[in-house]
Amino acid sequence: MAMKNKNSIFKKKPSRSLLLAATLAPAAVLGSGSATAGIVFEDDPWIPGTWVTSGYVREQLSLNLGNRTGTPFDDKFEISMLRTTIRVDLDGEIGPLRVGIIGRVAREANTPWLKKIDTGLHKGVPFAALGTGANDGQAEPNFLKAQLEEEELREYFIEFDVGERFVVKIGKQQIVWGETDFFQAMDILHGRDLRWRLFFEPENEEWRKPLIMGNIIAQVPELDGSLQVVIRPGWDRERDIGNSVDFYGGRWQPNPFDSIDFFQAAVLPFNYNHHTGDNDSVTGAVRWAGTLGEWSNYTGYSVAFIRSHLAASPISTSAVGFKGEGPASAASGGLGALGQAIYPILNNYAMSINYDLSVLDIGPWTLAAEVVWTPERPFNRGFSGNAQGIANLQAQGGLASAFAGAFGSAGHGLSPLEKHQLLWMLRAESTGIRLQEYIGTGRPSFLSFQLFDRWITDFNPGDELVDTAGWNAASSEHTFVFTIVLAMNYNYDLINPGIAWGTDLTHGGGFFLPWVEFIWGDYWRLRAELDLFYAPHKPSPSSVNPNELGNGGHTFGLFEDQDQFVLRLTRQF
Repeated sequence: MAMKNKNSIFKKKPSRSLLLAATLAPAAVLGSGSATAGIVFEDDPWIPGTWVTSGYVREQLSLNLGNRTGTPFDDKFEISMLRTTIRVDLDGEIGPLRVGIIGRVAREANTPWLKKIDTGLHKGVPFAALGTGANDGQAEPNFLKAQLEEEELREYFIEFDVGERFVVKIGKQQIVWGETDFFQAMDILHGRDLRWRLFFEPENEEWRKPLIMGNIIAQVPELDGSLQVVIRPGWDRERDIGNSVDFYGGRWQPNPFDSIDFFQAAVLPFNYNHHTGDNDSVTGAVRWAGTLGEWSNYTGYSVAFIRSHLAASPISTSAVGFKGEGPASAASGGLGALGQAIYPILNNYAMSINYDLSVLDIGPWTLAAEVVWTPERPFNRGFSGNAQGIANLQAQGGLASAFAGAFGSAGHGLSPLEKHQLLWMLRAESTGIRLQEYIGTGRPSFLSFQLFDRWITDFNPGDELVDTAGWNAASSEHTFVFTIVLAMNYNYDLINPGIAWGTDLTHGGGFFLPWVEFIWGDYWRLRAELDLFYAPHKPSPSSVNPNELGNGGHTFGLFEDQDQFVLRLTRQF
């Protein structure tokens, strides 16, 4: 009966049901006459309430600045990204309900360089075994293009108050706890989509993956704080958990495996239903956040328990199984030559604190720290000196045997090992760096220092942990990363340059990121940047052999010779 009534409504009032879409479409394409477009429907039984739209149309272009290690042709100055994005935010109020809907559509031009990477062909000859496109037997042509494009409702939720103390938010949303410049510490409720832009996108919300959750915040003014409870019922799509990384063979595939799709069924297929991290499992978190009062200049702090899927690159189970699984072959166990890619569910215990140093008359400086303890976090291991690990792959034959020969005594094949991990971050930042008389800035600048450490507290060198599955760079007990960010403003904030630098203090290597953003009026933004990497040791021409990668398997060495020049033009509305 309900369906019949619905059909009759559409027959009688077609313009009503399409009114909202018709209003959003020209705003998204052309931009409105103001920074936000208000849409008010009064006494309308079909679209009640007050609605406001905003968003942008964006074009992004990147050029390779060097020749990549894993390709036999000249990559320099080839267009690696030509991406168009339209985002529309719709915010509404219907009585006591606040409604949020965010949609995003992204399209990638199939540039000549992307086509070559997609097919894995150079002058008609495959240059990478297991290449994507027609060469791997799994993917169709335009495989990479399909990986990079999207059209989806990223968020949709309702929010309402219950009395004076409670705020309830239900639906697909983002919840951000903690903050770091480039690396995740406490912000682990969500994974990221890093296939198209790695970690240099300025706005974290653009690549954080929203999840369907119930979110309740209770204000407790008597204790100067609030209690937040988050429940994820397990209704999300499989691809919404964990980090999506480019092991598909695209522009951010780590060296030297250009055009190789590791996630194909024959090599390392995803298993979102693995018993250590079933996508349908209920997860969630609880967090207390408060201040310590006037006597401490209102020092902010938080403590949290977070039970969530691994918010990082997936773990490879390997062909010998993991957590109670016995050895299995690709034929009998649904495994690829290197096992399965999984996102285990982990228990995380976190805390943060921030302190305003102005109480000590030390300028506008703030100190902050985050600590996250994760017991029994799985790490992948290497083969070094382990004949049995190599034999397990060789016994399977086919691709597994080929990988055993390719990786030799390095890289990837033993079942993961669970170790205890402590992540901690210290940050000092200021918005009052007075550079006006030195470099002519228009106002005080922003400066941030950050020290980040991954500490494997029960580390044992004999465990043969590796930083990245498939590379032979051994993990260390501590991995220290240091970053500096300086953001400046000129010409009444219409020209805004900045510099970011980061380095791996433990293994060497790092990145350098200069940028400048130009602002025209209320709507137009142009950002130009350089994404530059350097590794501790320059790879040799023969480093397509993973045996020779060495330190190249650490974070920054993975992207040596993948420097980019990026332009981003945005029309806001």
